[in-house]
Amino acid sequence: MALDLLLSTKRRALTELQENKDIVLKPAEKGGGNSCNGCDGPIASIKSEIDSLLQHASDQNWIIKCEHEFLKVTYSVTPVIYYLTKVHKNPTQPPSVLIMIS
Repeated sequence: MALDLLLSTKRRALTELQENKDIVLKPAEKGGGNSCNGCDGPIASIKSEIDSLLQHASDQNWIIKCEHEFLKVTYSVTPVIYYLTKVHKNPTQPPSVLIMIS
């Protein structure tokens, strides 16, 4: 019975993750794990505010066009974080290594 409860809790958590539009789950580049990175959320609102401030500074001639283009980020790189399990080190309790790429 405890195992059924655990399985249903895990199933519910996975369903919530799948339905959350603020994150992206995808296969990791190496290993067999998954990576999870946010695609919107607070980052999008912060970027929008910075873009607005840059446009205002450009309109007021506080910065010139090439400075505005340099400071405005069109395509940001979202870091991807995942774990690689080192099964060859210890088969019963394998250590994991945190990998972060951007």
